[in-house]
Amino acid sequence: NVLNKILIDKLFKDTDVNINLGTEYVSHSFSNDNNKVIVNFKQDEIGNNKHESKQFDYLIACDGPQSLIRKNCNSNFLGKPS
Repeated sequence: NVLNKILIDKLFKDTDVNINLGTEYVSHSFSNDNNKVIVNFKQDEIGNNKHESKQFDYLIACDGPQSLIRKNCNSNFLGKPS
């Protein structure tokens, strides 16, 4: 998809943006001071499922109306899924 390529190219040019491709969200929690979100995920590295946790400023749920992230946040999907 041309749009995906444009977006990814633009994001990789911004050194302040962290993009994790090929990862599967498992769960999240918040740091003790609530300033960071700690994301637990697994990444398939050539057949080896590697579990990791990293801290981020934001966690964005872009995985649709049945989002596991939204479910874990007790947040509803607003609007109508297409």
